[in-house]
Order: sequence, then C-alpha cells, then structure tokens
Amino acid sequence: MAGEISFTVSEKDYADANRDWYLANLRRPRPWIAFVLLALFCAGVGGGATWLDGNKEEIGATATGFALLGLLAAFLVCLATYLALPRRTRRLYRQHKTLHHPCTFGWTEAGLSVDTVNGRTLHPWPDFHRRLVGRRTILLFLNDQLFFILPRRLLDDKAVEDIESLAAMAAAA
Repeated sequence: MAGEISFTVSEKDYADANRDWYLANLRRPRPWIAFVLLALFCAGVGGGATWLDGNKEEIGATATGFALLGLLAAFLVCLATYLALPRRTRRLYRQHKTLHHPCTFGWTEAGLSVDTVNGRTLHPWPDFHRRLVGRRTILLFLNDQLFFILPRRLLDDKAVEDIESLAAMAAAA
C-alpha cells in the first residue's frame, strides 16, 4: 500500500492535469445547471420578444430556437476554453517556478507526503476534498482548484489502485 515517485513536473504534465481537471468539471452538475439556466433565459428572451411583437403563434418555435442558440453558445465557450487550455497552462507553468524543480510524492496509509525544494509535508488522506483518476493524471484536490498532480505515465496499475483505495477509505470514513 505504500509507494513513491520522484519527478519534475513538465509543461505537458501540467497541461494534461488541467485538461483532466477541466473535463472532469464539465461532468459535474454545476455546469449543466448553468447550461439549462442559460437555455431557459434565452428561451424567455426569444419568447418574450415574439410576444411583444404580437406574434403569439410563433412564441414556442422562437423560444425553442433561442434556447438552442443559448446551448450552442455555451458549447462554443466550453470548446474555446478547452482549446485555449494548452496555451494558458504553458503560461501558468512558466510562472509557477516551484514546478520546475524535482519533487517526490509518497503515499502510505497515513497520507500523501510531498517533498519539494521548499520543504516536506504530509497531507492526511481526509485533507483531500476529492480525487480524480483522469486519462493522463491522478489529481488529489485540496479544494476545487488546488490539486497535486501525479502523472499516470510514472505509475503502474498497482500504484493507481493503491492511491485510489487509500483516498477512498479516507473519504468513506
């Protein structure tokens, strides 16, 4: 159940982590609630404008069209954000100098130890808000946006299972 990896976070690791984070956030309820609210707002604007024009027979069709336009706009914003992630993460990586140094992550039943040039710390598993086993990374979240990156390219299947089970046991407790 214990393991350790040492590596220097690369620009690609950081971009992969942010892609996994973004796609995972799109699977959560909050964005979908926002999409539905946007569609309803657009439907109300379209239907209201049609009603004010006095064309009551077209209210349903216009409201539906405006709702679909709202959903299309939301989709385009999400796509643009996803496509802009690599450029944005490259800039953020260059700014975050701590990532440019080697670090060591160790996991035991006590928690996740992090050893960097700035010091060593142990984060007990219950300190993690949530976890994500993404396509390219494992992300261990201290809050919704602050996470530790463990690149999957450095972990075998047993290590991924160990980390997942240790974090899951703490979450269940």
